[in-house]
Amino acid sequence: MRRKIRGPLYTLFNLGFVALFQNLTLMAVVWPAYVLTLCSQLPGSTDSDLVDVIFSRGLVILLCIETIADQQQWRYQQAKKSYRETGAVPDGFTKDDLDRGFVVSGLWAFSRHPNFACEQAIWLGVYQWACFRSDTMYNWSGLGAMVYCSIFLGSTVFTESISAAKYPEYKEYQQLVNKLVPGLGALVGKEPEVKGAKKD
Repeated sequence: MRRKIRGPLYTLFNLGFVALFQNLTLMAVVWPAYVLTLCSQLPGSTDSDLVDVIFSRGLVILLCIETIADQQQWRYQQAKKSYRETGAVPDGFTKDDLDRGFVVSGLWAFSRHPNFACEQAIWLGVYQWACFRSDTMYNWSGLGAMVYCSIFLGSTVFTESISAAKYPEYKEYQQLVNKLVPGLGALVGKEPEVKGAKKD
């Protein structure tokens, strides 16, 4: 961003967007939890039922998938760093994998941003849970989740433009793998083949 926004405009961007707007968005993203709390205080509300079990377990599953995706990315980046420093290819990787510069295996073979997809799905899931509990199709508490998802999507477009400029094969990866939600090929078990990708 510093290259695109210079001088006093960058300071304004930092104060307005990074320091203020993003913090307000983080506060707003938990509004559905407030609605859930209010609904739990209403007369006749149950402590827990099947719907709560489904929503809560679904959110835990999304968190686990996000954690696995983050771990796969971290492991790849550590291996790439080690390879660049020592020239030795760490176990579980190939030279082509590390020369490519970005991860394409594991969950990253099905989505270019599986961690981002799960993160956004978690907050949208909490919002849907609040809608269900408040017997509404939609309510005010979803505003934070919508803004949060918009920030993520904008950030994803920006970071992908950097990756496409930095890594020659990234554009091919973009054509083969969906940005967030796995495509039909992923659902039927067809893993995309990006040049130099390690076969698991």
